[in-house]
Amino acid sequence: VMERIRPNWIIADAEEGARQVTELAERFSVGEIMVHPVAGQRREDDPHTAPARVRTLELLTEALKPATA
Repeated sequence: VMERIRPNWIIADAEEGARQVTELAERFSVGEIMVHPVAGQRREDDPHTAPARVRTLELLTEALKPATA
């Protein structure tokens, strides 16, 4: 099962993930991509929050920001 669905996922660090998301958007000529982060949770984390998922999105957001001169 994993071999069939893995090509549809982006599993990478922030910089590589940003590159792949950008490539995906360009390939489909879209200006917006929906991201569903999957990240673990620690036992001590509030079960009503998802700090690891939030952090994943923060890192991806930073990596997607255009470089300034």
